[in-house]
Amino acid sequence: MASIFLAANALLEQRKTREAATDPVLVAHLGQREDARELVAFNISNIGAGAALNVALCVEKPIGDIEGRQLIMNIFREHHPFTVIMQGKSIEYNLAMGWHLLGDNPMSPFKAKLSYEDIAGGKYESEFMIDVRELGSLGFHKSPQMRIVTALEKMAKK
Repeated sequence: MASIFLAANALLEQRKTREAATDPVLVAHLGQREDARELVAFNISNIGAGAALNVALCVEKPIGDIEGRQLIMNIFREHHPFTVIMQGKSIEYNLAMGWHLLGDNPMSPFKAKLSYEDIAGGKYESEFMIDVRELGSLGFHKSPQMRIVTALEKMAKK
């Protein structure tokens, strides 16, 4: 009986491991672009091991005024679903310049909801609270690559 019990548990564990090896995991988060660190980007990243299919995004408007934020991309609108987000890939929306979101009066936190499927048809939903204040302590200095680009452009002009 103990042998049967242990074998059944081992099979269940193997199934869970196999499923985890193909399950997508999507997260919504803020980030900085590598070529323009002063620009805040809203990202959807697939950090799982499988592709996410039929990805629906719903982002709630934050409390307060967003018109004065000079948004580059209005992410607080209805989005057409993405057919697929491959594992290790991200979708990036340029949101706004950091000083328009943070400044003296930071934008209020807002919710982003994601719903998606895996290859086998399993359905997933997740909700994230996005707060721009988490970027407040990050620097807006140029990356080494962008400093090289600037130096090369100056050399080309001479």
